[in-house]
Amino acid sequence: MQTIGVCIRCMMLQSNASASVIPYALVYANVIQNHSPTKANNGRTPLEKQAGMRLPPKDRLMRSVMFCLFYVHVYDQQRVKHDPRGILSI
Repeated sequence: MQTIGVCIRCMMLQSNASASVIPYALVYANVIQNHSPTKANNGRTPLEKQAGMRLPPKDRLMRSVMFCLFYVHVYDQQRVKHDPRGILSI
């Protein structure tokens, strides 16, 4: 739990996320841990150890990013001259 807790805290602090998304951070940290090779498993991931064989990279790699900042485009009709073209959204 310490490893998962540290991962959650890092994700939450780095992204400035609200406390309401902690359950999602917990699930995502667990997925990261299950897809990371360790010395204890001789360089294999826990999922590979469970399967008893090496998995192809496409089955091991993450396909998304969680808690990243993104900007929403503001159309010309909705903004005044010199206003930002995008606003930060969470």
